[in-house]
Parts: sequence; C-alpha cells; structure tokens
Amino acid sequence: MPKKTYTPKPRTYHPGEIGYRNRGRQTGLDPFDTSREAGRMEGLFYRHLLRGTLRTRNPIVVLILLTGGVLLTGGAVGMVSGMVNDPYFAGDFGSIFCIGTMVIFMGGLGLLMLRAGLTNAAQMSGLTRWWRRQFKKLKKAKKH
Repeated sequence: MPKKTYTPKPRTYHPGEIGYRNRGRQTGLDPFDTSREAGRMEGLFYRHLLRGTLRTRNPIVVLILLTGGVLLTGGAVGMVSGMVNDPYFAGDFGSIFCIGTMVIFMGGLGLLMLRAGLTNAAQMSGLTRWWRRQFKKLKKAKKH
C-alpha cells in the first residue's frame, strides 16, 4: 500500500505576500513584515496603473484617481508655462534637466491616473457595455 497522505500541506508564505504577517500563530504586528506587505501592495498598484489594468468599483477611489490626475497634470503644465513665461529663467542644462525630469514624471503619472479614473468611471456608468453593443450591431450589419 502506498504511503499517501490525503491531508493538504500547510501553505507556505513568502515575505511580502498577503498573509505572511499572520503565518502560523503570529500576531502580525511585526513592523518589518507590515512594511514589506505595504510595499508589495504599493508595487502592485503602480504595476496595474502602468499597464492600464487598474480596476475598481469604489467611486471614492475613482474620484481620488481623477483628482490626483488633474492636479499632477496641471502642475506639470504650470511648471512648463512658468519656465516659458519667466524672463529671468536661465536655461542652463542642469535646471532644464531637473525641471524636465519632474515635468515628465508628474505629467506621466497624472495622465496614467486620469486614464485609470476615466476607464473605471466609464465602466461603472455602463458606457463600456453600451459601446460594445454598438460595435456588435455594426459587425452584424456588415456581415449581412
């Protein structure tokens, strides 16, 4: 008779995964494990934001995404207009490099947040389902 056990193995957790803080009989109050888990969640947020796959149905989060996107994009546009309209701005390489890096970072993050907020708002309002139905009707009309 083979020696098989039919009880499942206990789950193994890796540092930073959800549930790693509370593995075994631990309380989950270790600050290092807590910061690791928070860092992993923040990394997942940025990964989904960059890929365009950040999905939520919470209207408060959508509002925060839209507000943050408008503020960051507006700040980047304000920095560029301030550089262009300032008669005393010395356009040396160092200042343009530093300000340009901040403009690209702020503007890019703002546009990504706006895209995620608008995508989630359209999905919550039902606009995406309506749009897909319109294209299905158009494809059926072309086939006949």
